Amino acid sequence: MNPFFLPGVREYRQRASQTPMPATVIFDRLPERLDGTLPVDDLRQWKQTGKGALTVSFHPCPVKTFCRAPLRPFQRREAYRLSVTDGRVRVEYETEEGAFRALTTLAQFLQLHADLRRPTLAAAVMTDYPALEYRGLMYDFARNQVHRQTHVLEVIRLAIRFKTNHMQLYLEDHFQFPSLPAYPGNRHYLSPGQAHELDAFARKNFLTLIPQTNCLGHNEGALGREIFNDLMEDRFRGAQVCPSNPATLRHLDLRLRDLASVFSSPLLHIGGDEAWELGYCSACRAFAKRHGGGDRGKGELYLKHLLAVRAIAARHGRRIAVWGDMIKNHPGIRRRVPRDVVIYDWIYGNSDYASLKTFRDLGFTVIAAASSSSYESVGMNLPRCADNIQSLFHDANRLNIRGGEMTVWEMEHGTFFHSSLFAVAYAAHFLWSGRRLPFDNMARRLSVNYFGLDAPVFGRLTKTLFDEIQAHFRKGLLSAAREAPVPTLGYGGWDNLMRLRKAIFWWTSDIPEKQSPFYHLIGLLTTPSYDPEYFERGQKGVRRAQADIAELRRRAKRRADILLVYDMTCRMYDFTVWMTERIRALEKDYHRGALAQARGDRGWHRHLKGLTDFLTEIERRYRELRALQRIASTRYGHPEADIRQLDIHLSLTRRFRDKLLRLKQSRDPLPSYHRFLLEYPLRHW
Repeated sequence: MNPFFLPGVREYRQRASQTPMPATVIFDRLPERLDGTLPVDDLRQWKQTGKGALTVSFHPCPVKTFCRAPLRPFQRREAYRLSVTDGRVRVEYETEEGAFRALTTLAQFLQLHADLRRPTLAAAVMTDYPALEYRGLMYDFARNQVHRQTHVLEVIRLAIRFKTNHMQLYLEDHFQFPSLPAYPGNRHYLSPGQAHELDAFARKNFLTLIPQTNCLGHNEGALGREIFNDLMEDRFRGAQVCPSNPATLRHLDLRLRDLASVFSSPLLHIGGDEAWELGYCSACRAFAKRHGGGDRGKGELYLKHLLAVRAIAARHGRRIAVWGDMIKNHPGIRRRVPRDVVIYDWIYGNSDYASLKTFRDLGFTVIAAASSSSYESVGMNLPRCADNIQSLFHDANRLNIRGGEMTVWEMEHGTFFHSSLFAVAYAAHFLWSGRRLPFDNMARRLSVNYFGLDAPVFGRLTKTLFDEIQAHFRKGLLSAAREAPVPTLGYGGWDNLMRLRKAIFWWTSDIPEKQSPFYHLIGLLTTPSYDPEYFERGQKGVRRAQADIAELRRRAKRRADILLVYDMTCRMYDFTVWMTERIRALEKDYHRGALAQARGDRGWHRHLKGLTDFLTEIERRYRELRALQRIASTRYGHPEADIRQLDIHLSLTRRFRDKLLRLKQSRDPLPSYHRFLLEYPLRHW
């Protein structure tokens, strides 16, 4: 049975004897602190066709009586020994948190036997303790998403069962801040009451919820509201608040106060990453110039703002955490950052982990942050995230830093949280056990624990979708749509549109491909890289994946419903391939010299008809995808971001087609067409 535990049990010894599969589980003097926790509820609800009851007894004792290994304080706190024999379970532990971890393992032990149709329980002794103290999961359910309490509770339960003890809720502005009613405080955002419910449930189950609201960069959502436009550092991008504006600190004070009043975590994560607009406004530029100019001045500006936000959090009785990239990029400020600031060092590749040691040697509390690489995409990038997890968390363990965290970003673009399920489970295994696992072994464990099926089909499906296809498939077709008008384009969007503008104004019939209006339109609508050979292989992979999905649906004993997520990934891939190929064909037609010079002849009308037919087919396919997204959102509690995105795209597609048809009546259609290609993305993307 040991190969199936997730996360893995450190020491498992199976005995020759067996005990009958129990019909129920009862507790002998359950510690009060554990009553109502998730594993206790799972065990109390245990109902199987079996004989008698399995009695669980609790025996608090020093760790040294059941574990000979020298343990650090956090390991002693969570260590346990679980003995199953003769219809009884003996739980030995030093603290109630250790007993809680033991019951989590026991619930999994029973479920594994039931799923594998074992008539008896193996008599076994399990001794276990964690490799790292901080074992985290960061979940981004902001980014234009609709808050679903049932979905977030499901993710929290999953984290608890994987022995995760910290979960970071990436909120941005997606919280109904009582002190900021303009934020907008509607049903799409996490309310204080819902946050309190989540926090209480997590705290009961030895999980700390850490809220994050960005206090410098990545404030597109907040700054997109006219009432907060004055806080912008750069009006053309609108992604960063101005650290020199006194109103900024008053605004952030209200945000942090509201979060501190609801969440019990001693830590507030303030973001602070990718502050690329530092020094844009006149006040910030002057400050940076007075303090050395260039990168040095920007570093000083960052430090000033960090200290100010830290002081605000301290007034509310909280410490702050930040992403480490800006401190890493400005070495001159490292030694002056207070050591009570917790640094989350996000390293999403596997090339250079020297900063972990640098931050540790400077005396910081450091959390190593890996990623499922699901951002701007339709699911995780399996090769990249598996290497990232193994190498980053191995170094975190070796360097004896506090812990690690798996980040799952941007649940939009046609993806779902469960698209990163393998990465979340693998990170949880590594952070608890500290042990690497081959892909097939890990996929087998996850298949048994999640679907109740010991078969290679889930591993094959995961590898096909997120390695063979996803490794090169970035930026889904829904990546750019936003409700108009939008006063900010965010990072990268402005530069892309400026290239598009230049391409249109300087258009000629022999313009290079990468300056073509169509080239940049592709970059805004869908994946900009086009490799016919790769897409052909990918479409064959989609067919194999759909066959595996059908098989898994037939054979899975639990949670087969969630496979709609993987089916959606296949459909999104198919749609994006089709869209990219059609745009490329239209682009070739656009570049024909005859089209540039004929202005209204049959070539122009043929091109226009091809484009309008293309938009009609897009609308039909959008409707199909929208129906599936609605099912996924309603039935499985996933956010509704992509449904709203599809609604926006449907509206924009109709407007696009209607406008093109009106161009037929223009006396000078080709220049009108060029101007339209400029105006449409500027207004709507």
